Amino acid sequence: MKVVVAGATGRIGSRTVTRPRDHGAQVVPRSRALGVDAGDAHAPRRALRGAQILVDATDAPSRQQDVSTSSPPKST
Repeated sequence: MKVVVAGATGRIGSRTVTRPRDHGAQVVPRSRALGVDAGDAHAPRRALRGAQILVDATDAPSRQQDVSTSSPPKST
């Protein structure tokens, strides 16, 4: 099984990478720190080819309750 982990070097992503590997999955880590920016239109396509699972750990929610439960600001 091929698993792609976006945000693989962050707090959650780094832990997410190890678990599937421990169970024999082929893990493809992706992050800016590894030279892969999610804004690059071609890199995600190449990484996802043949993948069965995509884990998005690019932006963990805030630990501050008021920030994580509030509505986003309205654009004017």
